[in-house]
Amino acid sequence: MKKRIYLIVFVLMSLFGFSQSSAIGLEKNNSIVSNFSEASIVVYQEVAIDKINDFYSYLNLYKEVKSVALQQEIDINVRTVFFNENVEVFDFIQDNNNVHLDVLLKQCKKEKFTYTVSNFKKETPSKTNFFLITYDLEIINEAIKKYKMIQKVYFFPSVKSFGSEKKNVWQLKLGEFNAVQ
Repeated sequence: MKKRIYLIVFVLMSLFGFSQSSAIGLEKNNSIVSNFSEASIVVYQEVAIDKINDFYSYLNLYKEVKSVALQQEIDINVRTVFFNENVEVFDFIQDNNNVHLDVLLKQCKKEKFTYTVSNFKKETPSKTNFFLITYDLEIINEAIKKYKMIQKVYFFPSVKSFGSEKKNVWQLKLGEFNAVQ
């Protein structure tokens, strides 16, 4: 009887140790460089640039749209581009530090500026689940403001349902951005 108890305790301890090492392995497996070739990463970075362009295109729509319902639809579309609704972003309207994305969107609706982005530069990702992209942001109203921005873009696996089948797919979502000093 004593041997069985020792055997059960040994098996449980082994399984616990194995499950802990599996969790550590999962963290490493979510890094971009461990899952994709260099050529694939470049393609995903291009898609990330498209998402950044989409974000500023949505901001440009605010000046053309008068309907509150359409503005709310733009808000929803902007939020789907970002990793998290509560993301902190640089307040380029008031030249303040960081604000929540919703605060920035309210200011953009009010001000109705024109936004253009250019000169994208992709940084080589490390063993993380994000990469950085720098770009120039130009805001035009009566005056022109220019910023050099750095944007974090998250790249992560998630489970998606296709009918009754579930599959692991990789998603790109925008994260926080800031002005480079």
